[in-house]
Amino acid sequence: MGRALQNDLRLERGEILLYYEKSPRSDLREVVGYIIFDAPISLVWQVITDYHHYMDFLPDLEESRLLRREEPQVWQYLRLPNLWPFSGLECTLLVLEDEQEGRISFQMISGDFVNYYGSWRLEKYRDDPGRTLATYKLLTDLGRPIPSWSKDWSNRGLVYDQLQAFRKRINFERMKNAGEPDEVIKPKWRKALFWWERDSATEKKRPPQN
Repeated sequence: MGRALQNDLRLERGEILLYYEKSPRSDLREVVGYIIFDAPISLVWQVITDYHHYMDFLPDLEESRLLRREEPQVWQYLRLPNLWPFSGLECTLLVLEDEQEGRISFQMISGDFVNYYGSWRLEKYRDDPGRTLATYKLLTDLGRPIPSWSKDWSNRGLVYDQLQAFRKRINFERMKNAGEPDEVIKPKWRKALFWWERDSATEKKRPPQN
């Protein structure tokens, strides 16, 4: 069985695949996550671009506000909790949207991070209009004297937690649209630091594309 097929089977089982890529902007590595959402691209896009309500379902946020929209640009404010004894974190992101191509990119333009950027790519999974393959990239760096490997693993945990939270939110919206309302409970926040708590194995290389 080829590796691409193995990856497809893992995704179809509901796994989140995580990989590292070299960053052109940092000594840290970008974390790349792959996930299948059981919803059409239009609904996935709706949830991802609903920036004002991120704090309702993302476990690592205390506040998210849409500051301004001048299509295709969006300015988003984020406030994040931090571990004691460090104070909370703030940043403003510039987001670029391309709905026709299913692409979103974002980067910090002001705030407490040395680096904070990422992107989304959405495409139909195997030409199925009811399933979306999402590729999510993220790199965050506070610039503090913490080993690079620890920052890499922290970003890995953050991507995993965020993709899980987006999946739950998208499933809720899908059920709501189908007339099956459910209760949305905001997850209790927990900083994603400890890599051994994660279920999905991380590999160093991006999976081959079909």
